[in-house]
Amino acid sequence: MQEVDTKRLFELSNNMANFIVKSPEALSRYLITAANCRHYTVSNQLLILSGMNSIAGNKSNPTLVLTEEAWIQYGINVLPGAKPIWIMEYAPNSKYEYIPRPVFDLSQTSGSYQKPVYEIGSLCEKMYMIKPCKVEFNDELRVPGTKCYYRSGEECIQVRSGFKTMEELFCNLSTEYAHYFFHKETNNKYGKNTAYNRAVNKSQADMTGMINALYFGVIKNIDIKEVPEFLSSNNNCSKIKEKLNDILKPAYYMMDNIDKLIVKENQRMGAGYAR
Repeated sequence: MQEVDTKRLFELSNNMANFIVKSPEALSRYLITAANCRHYTVSNQLLILSGMNSIAGNKSNPTLVLTEEAWIQYGINVLPGAKPIWIMEYAPNSKYEYIPRPVFDLSQTSGSYQKPVYEIGSLCEKMYMIKPCKVEFNDELRVPGTKCYYRSGEECIQVRSGFKTMEELFCNLSTEYAHYFFHKETNNKYGKNTAYNRAVNKSQADMTGMINALYFGVIKNIDIKEVPEFLSSNNNCSKIKEKLNDILKPAYYMMDNIDKLIVKENQRMGAGYAR
């Protein structure tokens, strides 16, 4: 298996960062990758997406991505001749040096995988249970036509009744939780809440909510119509990755805490749980 050097991998990661902020379709595919590959860094998620592009064009998104050794532990074999996707990991006993590491998508193996099917009512209940800020049910929201709204001054999410589906409620709560995180971060960084910051927060929260909903199967796909200005106007790879990481942090907070509640619930019921 031919290795690539880390310098080339850094270039590929940076090139992909620049590419996804110029293309709505590419950004959509990155957000899907982020939902499916949550245990990888932003740089490695970009490398995984780049690797999938070279393997299957832009027709296929990454699903489960593991090393060959990890696949074998699950009793699954990598297909003969499968082209590796190269990522970077820290060299042994080092926090500064990287080494290339080959990984393979599920589509490159002999295995199959059925994502867990989550009961939407239970998901909404757990979404409410992890609340990082107050959540109130109030049918007299001040914002006309809004069913779910984060009030930054009170650090409170207000929810109106009348959602058509539980899926709609889950997606709205995901987005408003993200609003809470981004409002708090903006105030900590800049000490003010300008119109521009509110627009950035909204774009970030929308993407965060999509990633969380996709991970739990509440939505099946992501379709970005336009790359938000806070990403498209940036030509610095490090800044782009930093902003992508900002989007992921609240999504992964929600995923981790909901998963923990599901594990505890299944343990109480005597059921096994694996993801």
